[in-house]
Amino acid sequence: MANIRRHLASSPFKQEIAPEVEVYAVGDDVCHDLYGLGRVVAVEGHAVSVDFRSRTVRIVSPYAKLEKLGGDDGEAEGDSESESSSESEA
Repeated sequence: MANIRRHLASSPFKQEIAPEVEVYAVGDDVCHDLYGLGRVVAVEGHAVSVDFRSRTVRIVSPYAKLEKLGGDDGEAEGDSESESSSESEA
């Protein structure tokens, strides 16, 4: 059984916060500090394979030097389409 320590509010030490792990999907555009721009070609348990044109690299979690590009633009466009269609119906 693991010994999990509880953080006390009166403690002078900061509570350790687990880093949030980014979730990637096949086809995501990414940027790596060393390799540059690439596209995710495979997703495994705790690793992703990224095609950087000159080479394909397997990067393990946590993805400290890897950043997802593009954001959530797809969801925003979907919302605006539903708003415009409801306006035209009215």
